[in-house]
Amino acid sequence: MYNVQQISLWKKKQFNDFLKSCSAGNIFQTYEWGELKKSSGWHPIRLIVEKNGQIFCAVTLLKRKNAGMTMLYSPRGPVLDYDNQAEIISHCCRGVTDLSHKEKAVFWRIDPELIGTKYAELLTNAGFSLVPVNNPFGGIQPKWVWRITLSDTPDHQWKLLKQSGRKWINKALKNKVEIKEGTAKDIPILYRLLKETSNRSNFLLRSSSYYHDLWTKLAPLSPKMVLAFHEGQPVSAILVVGFGQGVWGICTGNSASSRGLGASYLLNWEVITWAIHNGYKFYDMGGIAPEADEHHPLGGLKIFKSHLGGSAVEFVGEYDLVFKSPAYRLWNIGQKSFNTIKKFKKLIR
Repeated sequence: MYNVQQISLWKKKQFNDFLKSCSAGNIFQTYEWGELKKSSGWHPIRLIVEKNGQIFCAVTLLKRKNAGMTMLYSPRGPVLDYDNQAEIISHCCRGVTDLSHKEKAVFWRIDPELIGTKYAELLTNAGFSLVPVNNPFGGIQPKWVWRITLSDTPDHQWKLLKQSGRKWINKALKNKVEIKEGTAKDIPILYRLLKETSNRSNFLLRSSSYYHDLWTKLAPLSPKMVLAFHEGQPVSAILVVGFGQGVWGICTGNSASSRGLGASYLLNWEVITWAIHNGYKFYDMGGIAPEADEHHPLGGLKIFKSHLGGSAVEFVGEYDLVFKSPAYRLWNIGQKSFNTIKKFKKLIR
């Protein structure tokens, strides 16, 4: 008989090990990521579906209150083998529904790392409803990302780069761009470059303390920071985390002076070679524009990332399991008003 239970710190390794064993496992469902999100006002709750000591599903739920209402959110979760597992999903949903009564939650939002539309019916049959896309990235987590499948050797991977990508990397080497591995002491450099990128491109920037917290809380997962220097000055930086089969890009910052140097291309090539040497199977470079929209505001990101090989990946999107319909309608009205205010502020800047 399947059993749903809430876990605590003493089952952290078992929880993460299960995530690593699943093709849908990812950094955003790890125990450590939940601890990190505490600094942003979220409270993590972890559940597993198990039978005779074997885990069949694991999920991190982030709880947050807004305007007196509570939501539950599982970034890139829940994690399980989704093929022919309707029964497991049903047990997971029942467990979260029971939890919602205790936490007085209005709804549970998920965006599992599932590729394609074949899983939509599975989620709908479990009681979920699709959330309309309402921002450039397609959701809280990007609906569209750029992924590079990694080869066994850097030499073979080099051949998979676009000619333009190889050209930019060689240009960076010709410009004597230096690559160095970062430590906690370099977080101020990373933040400075992130801030410059945010000011230039209007991307989300958190407080500097968040990035210190990120480094500390994800330390058990061995985050990797790489910096690019030109003539002694930092011009580009990236922070990535490897987990299970893949490597995820968490944040990237570039100075205006890095343009034309090829520094960001060399930086990502360093990440790619490191990932190959450590046996990872893919590199997730993060959000891009939708496949069909050439005029999307994030179109430049897609062009840049495509030079390094790989392809666009579209996930199934966000789905909500609603526990309190009247409150859920109020939540959506409030969210639409909030988005309208944000757009207005951009217009009057």
